[in-house]
Amino acid sequence: MRFSNRYLILVAFIILIAFCVFFYFAAGAMQESLINEKYIDRKLDVDLLCGAVDRLVAIRDDWNEYDYTAIIQEIVESLDATSRTCNQLLDMDLNMIAARTPMFSDSPIIVTEYPSLVEAIRENESGECTIWFDKPGIPSHEVKVYFRWVPIDPLAANRLLVMVGVSRFTIDHEVIGLVAYGEAALIIVAAVFVLCAVIMMCRIGHINNQREGRKRWRRKTSS
Repeated sequence: MRFSNRYLILVAFIILIAFCVFFYFAAGAMQESLINEKYIDRKLDVDLLCGAVDRLVAIRDDWNEYDYTAIIQEIVESLDATSRTCNQLLDMDLNMIAARTPMFSDSPIIVTEYPSLVEAIRENESGECTIWFDKPGIPSHEVKVYFRWVPIDPLAANRLLVMVGVSRFTIDHEVIGLVAYGEAALIIVAAVFVLCAVIMMCRIGHINNQREGRKRWRRKTSS
């Protein structure tokens, strides 16, 4: 009986620990999934925008005649203000053209501060890069960046660079917070259940020991 009780207590604690480990990794996986989904969506926005401009330029051959910059700028500014992502429009010298509405107003992402990103931009017509955003007063975090030149023709003059950046701060944390509260509640309930079970088993064991002791004492006195 004692062995059985100890075994059950051990199993209960193992299950509790397994719950904690599972929920910890599940929360991280869910956050990463939301970030990737947001990144794919914003990347698609950039490709649709630049692809549409490329087709128009190829048909009309009027890149330096028609004001495509104003159209692209309006769309990029709208995305930057409403999508909780970093959306930028830059010229060939990597100067910002579109107005920004950065999530961290005092510390926007400046492309020229990241040599690896600048190198990727200079060597490719489009591509991806991950930068480490580390500014005072802001938790350090990774930012996944996608960029694309428009027009795609590398010989075109006055080309524009459309760029989008996504991080863990761009996703909806209300859902993650709700899941975290649910996980904490389940763990607390499980911990209370295990504690109550341990206390009850200890009491039962103590009562059984007392009964066995009385039985032995009676046997000795009767003999």
